[in-house]
Amino acid sequence: MATNNINLLPSTYNIQKGLNDAVSIGKKVLIGGAFLLVFLASVCSLAIVFFTRQLNTQIQRNNQLKSGIAELEAVEQRYFLIKDRVGKISKVLSSRKLEPTIDQLAVFTDTLPENTTVSSAEVTSGTINIEFLVTSSQSVVQLMSQIISNDQYSQVSLKNFQFNPAKGYLISFEIQK
Repeated sequence: MATNNINLLPSTYNIQKGLNDAVSIGKKVLIGGAFLLVFLASVCSLAIVFFTRQLNTQIQRNNQLKSGIAELEAVEQRYFLIKDRVGKISKVLSSRKLEPTIDQLAVFTDTLPENTTVSSAEVTSGTINIEFLVTSSQSVVQLMSQIISNDQYSQVSLKNFQFNPAKGYLISFEIQK
């Protein structure tokens, strides 16, 4: 028997034509999607390469800034040391101005009575703070009369007068030049 192709649907309802149109549209969408996917993958790859280069550039700049900061810290330390040394030199130079006062103090301490020692002395411009340790009351009288009779000083102030039975008398003066 021979097969006959009998189509009972009208020719306007051709299934094959609609299926062909759907397949054609599907192929176009699939090809467009593939191109879109390739395009997006290319853009992402280029963005990754671009941002990686930018990141490497920023890392290099960061390292340069860090090395610059380290160099500046070393320079700052040197400047600080120089400033400190200049300050100490200024102190030494200003202490040279006190040499006449120190010389007067040396002459004064050379003529101290017996049993009298200088326990501390501070010399500033125009002022001498001196502390004596005296072991006998006769030496206290001699020390006081020696300081009071000295006419090189404009003002002599008795700042402290203490007695300790074990050590003796502790006497402090502030002498204005």
